[in-house]
Amino acid sequence: SFSQIDNQQYRVSLIDGGGREVFFELNGDLWQLDARVLTWGKSMRLLGLEPGYRLDRLSGRYVSLEKERSAPRTVYELTNSRSVLDIWQWLREVGSGDFVNASYGSATYLPMADGALFSVRLSQSGLTAYPLNERAKKAVADWQ
Repeated sequence: SFSQIDNQQYRVSLIDGGGREVFFELNGDLWQLDARVLTWGKSMRLLGLEPGYRLDRLSGRYVSLEKERSAPRTVYELTNSRSVLDIWQWLREVGSGDFVNASYGSATYLPMADGALFSVRLSQSGLTAYPLNERAKKAVADWQ
């Protein structure tokens, strides 16, 4: 969810699947949530395995190219893994064959608006964001 602090500055509340809420301040007009995604090959999906993900980064972006180049950017790393072996990175580098695919899935940039509420869901094709209230729907409609 988004609460406007100032012109092109928002307080963002991010609630993960476990119910943990964290707050960020994003600059810009648009937001993007990136995740590391593991999807299963056909044979593994037939066994009923669902894709998995780990939230990776939340960032803001300006619509104006001039502002994008010169205004303050905000990017937050959401991972806190201290593991010596990064399984996702290893799978990306060595390839994963027909069993599992490690990819970088991200929601497309979507507009920030005061009071807007979005849901982000994972499918076999990556992350998709859905506007949940009228302010979010209006922001998306006005932006497109």
